[in-house]
Amino acid sequence: MQPQDSANRADSRFHRSTRQPGPRLLRSKLSPPVVGSSIQRARLQEWLDHVPQIKLALIQAPAGFGKTTVMLQLLSRLGELGVATAWLTVDEADNDKGRFMAYLAGALQAIDPELAVRRSAGDPFGDGAAVSPRAPDILQWVVECEKPFALFLDDFEVVTNPEVLGLVREVVAGLSSGQLLAVATRRVPDLGIGRLRVLGHLLEVEAEDLRFAWDETDRFLRIGRGLDLGDEELARLQTCTEGWAAGLQLAALALTGHHDRETVISSFSGSFSDIADYLAEDVLSRQPDEVQDFLLTTCILDRLSGPLCDAVGERTGSYELLSYLERAGLFLMPLDAERRWYRYHHLFAEFLRGRLERRHPGRATGLHRQAADWFAEQNLPVEAAKHALAAGDLDRAAGLVARCAMTLVQLGQLRTVADWVDRLPSPTLDRHPELRIALCWALSMRHQYEEARAVLEQITRGLETSDRLDPGVLDEIYCLEALVVSLTDRVQECLRLSEQNLPRITNRSSFPYSVLVNILASRLLEAGRFDEAESLLRRAYQSHVQSGSVFGATYSACLTGSAEMLQGRLRSALMHYRSALERAERMVPGSQTNAVAAVYLAEALYEMDEVDEAERLLAGSRDRFPECVPLDVMLMAYLTLARIRVLRGEGAAAGALLDEAEGLGEERRIPRVAATIHLERVRLAVQRGDVAGAERLARRRDDRAVWRAYEGWGMPACDPETPQVGELRLLVRSGRAREAIAPLREELEKADSSRRRRRALKIDILLAEALAAAGDKKAGLWILRRALVFGNQEGYVRAFVDEGLPVLRLVDELRRTRGFEPADGQASISPAYLDRILSGGDGGDRVRAASKPWPVSAQPLAGTSAPAEPLTAREAEVLQMVAAGLSNQALADHLFVSVPTVKFHLRNINAKLGAHSRTLAVAKARQLGLLS
Repeated sequence: MQPQDSANRADSRFHRSTRQPGPRLLRSKLSPPVVGSSIQRARLQEWLDHVPQIKLALIQAPAGFGKTTVMLQLLSRLGELGVATAWLTVDEADNDKGRFMAYLAGALQAIDPELAVRRSAGDPFGDGAAVSPRAPDILQWVVECEKPFALFLDDFEVVTNPEVLGLVREVVAGLSSGQLLAVATRRVPDLGIGRLRVLGHLLEVEAEDLRFAWDETDRFLRIGRGLDLGDEELARLQTCTEGWAAGLQLAALALTGHHDRETVISSFSGSFSDIADYLAEDVLSRQPDEVQDFLLTTCILDRLSGPLCDAVGERTGSYELLSYLERAGLFLMPLDAERRWYRYHHLFAEFLRGRLERRHPGRATGLHRQAADWFAEQNLPVEAAKHALAAGDLDRAAGLVARCAMTLVQLGQLRTVADWVDRLPSPTLDRHPELRIALCWALSMRHQYEEARAVLEQITRGLETSDRLDPGVLDEIYCLEALVVSLTDRVQECLRLSEQNLPRITNRSSFPYSVLVNILASRLLEAGRFDEAESLLRRAYQSHVQSGSVFGATYSACLTGSAEMLQGRLRSALMHYRSALERAERMVPGSQTNAVAAVYLAEALYEMDEVDEAERLLAGSRDRFPECVPLDVMLMAYLTLARIRVLRGEGAAAGALLDEAEGLGEERRIPRVAATIHLERVRLAVQRGDVAGAERLARRRDDRAVWRAYEGWGMPACDPETPQVGELRLLVRSGRAREAIAPLREELEKADSSRRRRRALKIDILLAEALAAAGDKKAGLWILRRALVFGNQEGYVRAFVDEGLPVLRLVDELRRTRGFEPADGQASISPAYLDRILSGGDGGDRVRAASKPWPVSAQPLAGTSAPAEPLTAREAEVLQMVAAGLSNQALADHLFVSVPTVKFHLRNINAKLGAHSRTLAVAKARQLGLLS
């Protein structure tokens, strides 16, 4: 196997150049190996034979074993075979999920140019980090892609963020036959390796596989490097390096031009690191003084260019020296095809940095300061801040981070902001309150509400002792006070704070003002103060457009649509939602703003029974569901897609979505999430005709204390499906329709008086069913006709269909008896509208379909063979309780353990059963006979 040779390979990170900023994916230009080609080819072919079966190729070994070279050779060989390939070299900054997603989307463009990405004009990295995948998102693209491809991730050991690792696991899970993810890493990453190994989807290439065999060492040193070595000398080199690629390359460099080969070879002994240090020292000492000084001066840089090295070393001619180092094979690797940017091999860089500190203690500080100056001049504040921190210049680092922190927040690079600010000491942050403000925004958006509240308190305390109060800082605080309360779902306190703080904001065209306007408007809508909310939103929308706030304008339009929706004006709501989404797709495609607009529109489309379009919108935003804000948008996303999955006969998938949403509510300690999901589970049980099961579910939780905080409010995700509506529906279906009539009339009066016509429509439908079930069919049909008149005007379909057979039979009776004609002062109803309710527009018969047994899943469950590893007694106990419907918290209480421990058991159960959710695990366990 050939060691890394910079003349024969090119690293493939995105191009980073001050002259041509922006992401550029570079395909490897590695030619077939000249040295050791027959053995190399044979070994590569052996690995390639596994590609149709495997999903993950894990190339794991310490530094210097040629992992990257093997990856490039695999990439080159796959390219020769016609397989589309993409490459991404990972760095520590990619632990920010938003940044990683952006680079990954850019990398995949090499496979599918139609997977477009967006670069922001406010890119603070200057390197293409500020990009967002365009819908459909990356995971959806992976699932839908049918052609073979291979994606290569190099230096993956730096990834430690569970969110990024989870995303990569989902990518692996979505791969089909002939599609491969190849990962080079120094340590085994948390990518579900055990399960992939059991399923035969894993190719493991370890250090032992990467060692040079005797023939490969012979070819590399004698032919490749032109060294006239005897068999005994060659054997000693093979033994002392143990076939270590970097060691052999260092040995070749040490022996080239050295007359006393025997002395050099006999000095080789010790561990890999000892040999590396010795050989590197020997190689370094034989370089001209100018080259030695250049290597030590520039080793503190993660990436090198001619102008940067000139600035750091206070010299000229660095570009020519970089070219010389590459030609000499001194572990310098190009980062782009034009060879403007390079990096040192990690092992060599570590050696040089250690040598720099031993020879010139303290010199690195000045070099970092020079690097910070250069990056700041190039308007690259993130890298400038990194070097300023390394130089110990904390105030300067703080100023540099402050320049880009809020831009990063608005781009979704939240972890980057949090990590940077966390590295600065408290006294420095006291002098830069804007950094704590950025941190508070980042923590809020990452749903770390308690931490955000603590940071906000620090900011407030600091201002109390400040001599100068910056109006811009105060504006941020006024907004953040309401935002943190809003995100924790304390609606009444949020309304009070928003009304109090909005007039205090001085800059009416600022980001904080746009956010606070929308927070206040949403609270006014939920409180039923529609006129005030709509007046505020009209002014706010114009302000957002004038100030260029795409987020503000899009969300204002969505809130205006939400106001229409709550008041039953579905067609008007749909118009506002479409307008908002079109604006978002035009201005910020693939963004979180885009996803929020898509969720609002999808819910309206679902109500109109435009299920296919709603499903496409939600599928394109699926990976953004957990990050959707505000809370009701997140809930609407999960609920709407779960309802669509039910319509498709995919009960297990619907249950998995509800489980995921409930888990997010538990993690964020927002009780209304679990209470809302519980209402939906009960509703679905009623919808499928399992009234007894619905009653058991209803008795399992008592959420009255939760809902008490929302009395008199209409939360968008829970309207019209309020607790009262759910309770009365169950009363009607359980044979106690007469008891439900009076409370239904009371709820109808409340809904009408508060202008909540969407809720009134649902209550009308249930009241019609209750009257008919209680024996007064004439009155029931009259009420139902009134509901249908309104539904016909606004386009409501699912409001009737989702109530199932009892309501569909009443609609069918009206259709058959020509009840659509004008009667009793009511307007006429379009027969086509009734047909749409009864047939779904596809010629089907929903009355007959609703009479059939409820399909839990239209598809057989895959992978129902016995688990590869049996469940433990505790796992079997947990599974029994999951099947009984207990939540994670209920399981924890019953077992006297923590919720994280419960989740640990659930992950093990899912892995052993080959399931991705608790619902699917239960279904598979039943098929396997593991549940009594």
